[in-house]
Amino acid sequence: MEDLSRILAESEDPISQKQINEMLEEHRLFLENGGNNGKFERLGLGGMTMAIYNKKSTKGQQLSLSKKKLAPGIDLSKANLSYADLSGCIAEDVNFEGANLEGSILTDSFFKGSSFENASLEKSDLSDSDLRDTNFISSKFGSTDFERAKLDGAKFDDTPTGAINLVL
Repeated sequence: MEDLSRILAESEDPISQKQINEMLEEHRLFLENGGNNGKFERLGLGGMTMAIYNKKSTKGQQLSLSKKKLAPGIDLSKANLSYADLSGCIAEDVNFEGANLEGSILTDSFFKGSSFENASLEKSDLSDSDLRDTNFISSKFGSTDFERAKLDGAKFDDTPTGAINLVL
C-alpha cells in the first residue's frame, strides 16, 4: 500500500524554482514579524500526519510544503527554512546544502538522494521520513528526531550525533 502523503503530494504539479523563491520571500516576512521560535504539534489522523504550528506572525506567510512535491533539482541551498512545514513533502534530489531548517517539521516526507550537507537541523523532526541515500555530512543537529526514519545509505560523516533521536 502506497503512503497517503505521497499520493496527495503526487496529485499536483511540482513546485518550480520560481514558485519556491516567492514562497521563501513570504516566509522571510513571517519570520521577521514574530513567526519564529514557535513549536509544531504533530497530529495523526486516519493514517496521515498533520502539523500544527503554535505561533502567529503579523506579516508574511509561513512556508508550508506539506503534501507538496518539489521539482527534482530545486536549489534551496543556504535558504532560511526555519520553522517551516515540510511534512509529507516530496523533495527527492533537492539541494538543501547550508540551509537553516531549525525547528522545522519534515515528518513523513521523501528526501531520497537529497543533500543537507552543512545544514542546520537543530530542533527539527524528520520522523518516519525516507532519507535513504541522503547527505548529512557536516550538518548541525541538536534535539533532532529521526524516529523510524529510513536511513539506508545516508551519510553522516563529520557530524556530531549526540543529540539525535534514532529510534528505529
